Amino acid sequence: MPAHQHLCLIAAVAAITPARPKVAIVGAGVSGLNCARKLQPNCDVTVFEASDGVGGRVRSDRERGYVFDRGFAVFLEAYEESREALDYDALRLRPFQPGALVCRDSERQFVGDPLRRPQDLLPSLRAPVGSLADKLRAGALRTGCLALDAAGIRNGAWTQSSTNARDFLSDKVGVGPRLLDAFFEPFFRGVFLSRLEDQDPRVWLLAFRALSAAPTSLPQDGIGAVAEQLAASVDVRLNAKVDAVREGSIDVNGETLQFDRVVVAVDGPALPKLLPDLKPVQVRASTCVYFSLDARDLPTQLPIILLIPDDGPLNNVCFPSNVQSSYAPEGRALCSATIIDSLTDVPDDVEAAARSHLATLFPDANVGSWTFERVYRVPFAQPRQQLDKPDLEGSPAYSDSIYVCGDHLTDPSLNGALASGRRAAAACLKSLSVRGGATPPLRDYATRFEAPSSVSYAPIGVVRSPYVERHGTPRQATVGNDELGVIALNPEFRGSLKSLDGFDYVWVLAHMHLQTGKLRRFQIKPPRGDERHGVFATRAPHRPSPISLSALRLIDVDEEKLELTVQGLDLLDGTPVLDIKPYVPYCDAFPDARAGWVDELDEEDSRDDNV
Repeated sequence: MPAHQHLCLIAAVAAITPARPKVAIVGAGVSGLNCARKLQPNCDVTVFEASDGVGGRVRSDRERGYVFDRGFAVFLEAYEESREALDYDALRLRPFQPGALVCRDSERQFVGDPLRRPQDLLPSLRAPVGSLADKLRAGALRTGCLALDAAGIRNGAWTQSSTNARDFLSDKVGVGPRLLDAFFEPFFRGVFLSRLEDQDPRVWLLAFRALSAAPTSLPQDGIGAVAEQLAASVDVRLNAKVDAVREGSIDVNGETLQFDRVVVAVDGPALPKLLPDLKPVQVRASTCVYFSLDARDLPTQLPIILLIPDDGPLNNVCFPSNVQSSYAPEGRALCSATIIDSLTDVPDDVEAAARSHLATLFPDANVGSWTFERVYRVPFAQPRQQLDKPDLEGSPAYSDSIYVCGDHLTDPSLNGALASGRRAAAACLKSLSVRGGATPPLRDYATRFEAPSSVSYAPIGVVRSPYVERHGTPRQATVGNDELGVIALNPEFRGSLKSLDGFDYVWVLAHMHLQTGKLRRFQIKPPRGDERHGVFATRAPHRPSPISLSALRLIDVDEEKLELTVQGLDLLDGTPVLDIKPYVPYCDAFPDARAGWVDELDEEDSRDDNV
C-alpha cells in the first residue's frame, strides 16, 4: 500500500473510533484509587492527589527498618471488596491470633476464638470477663453470623429492633454488661473509635461477621501497601492540589483542565471546599503513639491485640512486630498505643501520658527505657456514624458529570471505601454509556448492560449434617454415600414444601461458607488423573463463587417442622441453603451425554466420584 494511502487509512480509522472519555478523580485514597481501577479499561483516568503519596488514611511510613502505619490499622481478609480488588499473595499477609488480651491494671485476661484455635477454649471460659452463659451467647452469635448475607445485614433485616450496637448485643443477643464492658466495648471502640451506643448495629454486625469469617492480618510492608497496590496501574499525579471542581473541568495548581466526568474522592471534611452545597462530614479522631524496644524486653510475645476497658488515655495496645517481623529491625520490637480523641481528653504531652499508662499495664517491663519514635494525630480517622441513616449505600451522583465516593457514603471501613469507589465508577460508566460512551455494542442486536460486581442472597435455611469439617466430607452427593441429614428451612417459608413429598430427589443450592480467599488459579488438578483442567470443567469445591449444587435423595418431608430429611449429603453442618428444586428426570437427566476428560479416565477405571 502506498504511504499516502496508509496514512489516509489511519486517519479514517481514527475518525470512526470514538475517543475514550476522560475522567478526573480528586483524591488518591483507597476509594478514589479503586474507582480509577474500575474505570481504567474504558476511560482515560487521571488521579490528582494534593499530598506526596497515595492512600489518604491508609498510609505507612518506613524508616530505619521500622514500619509505622499512620494510625493503628488492621486488614480484615474476609471483606468482599478487598477480595475482589486486591492480590492477597502480593500483600504477604500475616494473621493476628484470634481474640484479645483484656488488660486491667497489671492483670491480663485472655479471650480467644475456640472455633479457630480449640486450645483456647479453656482459657477463654476461665477468663473472668463475663458469665459462661454470656460467652456461649457470644459464641452462638459468632457462629450464626456467618450464615447471614451482607445485603440482609445492610438493609437491617437482622437488626431492625436495635437502635445501636450495644442495644443489639444486650437486648437481641442477650450479652450481659460484664462481657460487654470488658471485651466488646474496648474492642469495637478500637475498630470504630466510638462507644457501642454510638455504633450503627448494621455496621457493627458487618464488621463482626468479617472478623469471624477470616483472619485479621497485617501486610508485610504495612497497611499502606494496600493503597500502593491499587495505585500501581493507575496514573496518579502527586502534589497536585485541586482548587475547584466544575461541570466538565477542574482547577489544578492554577491550571484549568477539561474532563468528561469528575469523581471527588476526598475525605469527608474536605468535601464542602470543592462542593460547597454539601454539608461537612462529622468525624472521629485518633492518636497513635509508637515506641520501639529491645525484642528481649517484650511484655508479651503473642501476636494479639491488648484491650484496656478501664478509663485512661489508651484504649488498645499492639506489638505489630509480633505479627509481622518486618515492622521492626532484627532484635527490636515496635509498640503501637492508641488514644481515641473523642472519648478522652488527649494530654498535651502525649508521649509521657502513653508511657505512664503502659508502665501501669506492664509493671515488670522497663517501659522507661523504651524509645519514643513518633506520634500520629489523625483528626479525620473515620466519619462519625449516623444511627438514623436509612441506607448504608449512599448515591455517588452529585450532578450529571460530577460524582462522589468515600467511606462517608457507606460505612467506616476499608470495605466501605472500596465499595463506594466501585459504585462511583459504575455510575460514571452508566452515564457515559447513555451519552454514547467509549464502549460500543458488540452487535446491533445485543442488549448492553453492566453486570453487577457482586450479588447477595438471603439463605432460606441451613443444613444439619454429620460432617463438621471439610476433611472426610464426600466430594459428590449420592456417590457411595448413604449418610442422612436434614435441611431446616427458616420459619417464613411455611407452605413452601407442599407437594414436594411426591419427588424422589431434590437439587440443593448452597453457599460454601467456609471457603476463604479469592480463587486466583483457574486450573484445577482433580484427585484423579495427572492433568489440570479449567475450574469450570471440574466439580472442585473451591470455586470463584462458592456455590454448591447437590442432587440428594429425598427421604422425608415434614411440612410442620419445615424440615427435609435427605440422603447422600456432601454438605457440612451449618451450610446456608440458597434454594431447593425438585429433580425431574425428563429435563434433568441426560444419560448419553459426553463427560469430556472424565469419560477418558473411565475407559481405564471404573466409575469414580472424584470429579
